[in-house]
Amino acid sequence: MNKVFVSWSGGKDSCLSYYKALENGLEVSCLVNITNQDGKYSCTHGLPTSFLQAQAHSIGVPIIQLRTNGEKYESDLKKLCCDFREQGISGAVFGNGDVEHSWIGRVCQEVNVTPYFPLDDLNKDEIIKQLVDLGFEAITVTVRADVFGKQWLGRKIDRGFLEQINSLSDVMNLSPNKKAGIYHTTIIDGPIFKNRMEIIKSEALLKDGYWYLQIMETVEIPSISSSTGVNQCL
Repeated sequence: MNKVFVSWSGGKDSCLSYYKALENGLEVSCLVNITNQDGKYSCTHGLPTSFLQAQAHSIGVPIIQLRTNGEKYESDLKKLCCDFREQGISGAVFGNGDVEHSWIGRVCQEVNVTPYFPLDDLNKDEIIKQLVDLGFEAITVTVRADVFGKQWLGRKIDRGFLEQINSLSDVMNLSPNKKAGIYHTTIIDGPIFKNRMEIIKSEALLKDGYWYLQIMETVEIPSISSSTGVNQCL
C-alpha cells in the first residue's frame, strides 16, 4: 500500500480527496497544511491553525503545519517532501482542482514523489453533491463581501445552498473562475471523522473584501457519520 500525505486546507476539496484516497487504496500518513509565517492561520481559507489541528485529531492522523511564504514555498515544500521520502511516504494527494498541475507535477517529480488528483474528473457542483451524498457536513467560512453579506458565514453546504449559489452566479453573470472564488468552506463532520467539530464561539471579520468566520472555540462530540464511514469499510 502506497503511503501518502494529503494537502489539507480543511475544506471540501481536500476532505473529499482524502476520502477518495482511502477508497483508492492509499494509506494516508498525515495531513500537510500551509500556514502564514507566524503559524496562527492557514494560508488558504484563513482558518486558525488550532482548528485544523482539531480536525486532524478528530480524523485520527497527524498534521504537519508548514510555515512559509510565497518566495520560500517551493523550496520548503521540496524539503518537506524529501523528509517524507525518508519516512517511506512516496505520494501526495491534492484536492484543489484550480492548482497548477504542471507546477505540482514538476515539484513532485524533482523530489521523486507521486502526485494524485482524485477530483480531476469532477466540477465544483459535482464535488459538493458527492460530499453531501457521502454524509459530510460543510459550512462556509469565507465569503466575498461584494457578493454575500456576513449572514452567509456558517451556512451549511447542501443541495439547496448549491442551487442558491448557481442562481446568484447567473444573476451576477459570474464567470466560472470568479464563481470558484466567491466562498470557501470547512468540514465539521463526516465519514472520516471520529468526532464532530462543534463551533461554540466565533465572530465575523471583514478584511480585504472578504467576510471571514473567525473560529475561536470548538469542542468535539461523537460523530453520527463515523458509524457508516469509510474507515469501517476499508
